[in-house]
Amino acid sequence: MEKRKIYILSGLIMFLCMGAIYSWSVFRIPLILELEKSSGHHINATMAQMPYTIFLMFYSFTMPFSGKLIKKLNPKIICIIGSLLVGFAWLLAGESDTIYKIILSYGVLGGIGVGIIYGVPIAVVSEWFPDKKGFAVGITLMGFGLSPFISAPISNFLIENYGVFNAFKIMGITFIILLSLISLIFKFPTEKHSVIEENNTD
Repeated sequence: MEKRKIYILSGLIMFLCMGAIYSWSVFRIPLILELEKSSGHHINATMAQMPYTIFLMFYSFTMPFSGKLIKKLNPKIICIIGSLLVGFAWLLAGESDTIYKIILSYGVLGGIGVGIIYGVPIAVVSEWFPDKKGFAVGITLMGFGLSPFISAPISNFLIENYGVFNAFKIMGITFIILLSLISLIFKFPTEKHSVIEENNTD
């Protein structure tokens, strides 16, 4: 196995974790029921969808700024910062008692975290696979699309067995540990031609 394939696998796992944000529909109903029960106030459908909407907005706004920093800063540093933001976004959501705190944590913080990380695996994999760039990046990004099929059942299991707020916390701790460890793997090749040479000698 080519050593450089570790970057595809790492990126795939990272996108699987980040894509869990798309499982909002699994959390939405039990979360709203708990918030309404504790506060006594009704939360309408528009407000219930707001954490996810805000996430998409901040995720989209953050990506271009993060993309400019990838080549200027160590990709490990960028990924670790984003990983901590994503993990703490889920943890803080688990400590929230109002929909507004969910919006700030899951939506704002989570969106910024995913936006920061998103471009790093793509950039790193592209550099390591100049001869198979489209295929390698495509496999890496596949994690984002597959994530709901994996994260949704896991989230549902956690909610049913531990409650919705604890589910947020468990996911948050998992993401902090897993994403931070994966972040340590990412680096750019020192020379582009050495990537091809390494492939030919393996």
